[in-house]
Amino acid sequence: MLKESWKNILLGALLLTGLTMLLGSDSSDKKAASLLAVPKAEAAAMPAYEQEYMKIVAGVCDYLTTGNTAGLPAQGLTGFEELEDPGQGVSSVGYTLQDINNDKVPELIFGLIDYPEGKGYYGRDIYAVYTFVDGKIKFVDEGWSRSRLRLLPQDMLSKRTCIDDNDMEWMLEMKDLLRDGSLRQGETFYTKVEDGRCNVYRKYLDVNDTFVTQKTSMHFDDMMNIDLGAQKLELLPLAEYSSCGFKGLVMQHLNCMGLHELQDNRVDFSAYEHVYVDNPSQGAEVLFSSNTSLASFEVLDLQGDSSRVIYSKGLLKPEEKLVLHLESFETDPELDYETVIKNGICFRDDTGSLRKFAIRAKVMDGSVYLEEID
Repeated sequence: MLKESWKNILLGALLLTGLTMLLGSDSSDKKAASLLAVPKAEAAAMPAYEQEYMKIVAGVCDYLTTGNTAGLPAQGLTGFEELEDPGQGVSSVGYTLQDINNDKVPELIFGLIDYPEGKGYYGRDIYAVYTFVDGKIKFVDEGWSRSRLRLLPQDMLSKRTCIDDNDMEWMLEMKDLLRDGSLRQGETFYTKVEDGRCNVYRKYLDVNDTFVTQKTSMHFDDMMNIDLGAQKLELLPLAEYSSCGFKGLVMQHLNCMGLHELQDNRVDFSAYEHVYVDNPSQGAEVLFSSNTSLASFEVLDLQGDSSRVIYSKGLLKPEEKLVLHLESFETDPELDYETVIKNGICFRDDTGSLRKFAIRAKVMDGSVYLEEID
């Protein structure tokens, strides 16, 4: 009996040890199993690229929270490693999905959150870009303090690198992301100090696909400002990844442009639904559509103390396109580089949150854009 009792005690100890090791292993592998916080049914419904991207998001968040490097990707870490306070990094770093090579599979982009707008977060400076090719994640490019990476309006990546600040040696490269995950070199601008003067050179491909270098008449500041018109990226806060995943991104789905910007005059507007404000102006027609369904969609008059609904639809589907006949885009008398906010839209995103956007036009070229507001 005594021997049998000791056998039971020993067996129980071994089982307890094994269970402890198993739980410990689960904790240490948390970075690899990035979908732990996501319900199983929801995780299974995720596209393959989202599941793989979420592992990187989880690894970066864990690194900035605890310093653990186990779940980090092999490349694209320089900007994260520069953050002096990892805890602050979690609150200032965001991530997004955006298709920049037109292959219908979005890239994963980490960026610096510059400011909130309405219920969203936005920024222009990019820490790292990853793409998904042939079922695998592929590193694209990265930015850090001395090498600023941004996305230009044509979905071209621009990288401005400080080679030697004392000698004013800088380089600005533009590259296209191809569908195979490689980067195609575009224009390159660089500075060279000659006879006490900072000259700007341009390197580009000619009609024979040969790189040609020429000295330009550009000033140093002109070159440095090329990427000022970079895209404003909508970012999800890294600190909230476990609760939101990739939900809450809306800007990548919205298409808004002025009728005067349309380059194809053969577009048939008979399939469009026309929406009119009380006092529509000639030249203030806006084309609006979405790549995904928008719940509780409304067109708003934003000029009063409270928003007035001009048009509403319980569910605006992707195939339903609108022509909005709005009031003129007048320049704000106090801010001559901005237009007066008159009209906007609102809807509920896939988290159920109400999102509101003003429809504005740039003073410089008249191009129409959306700006999230409270």
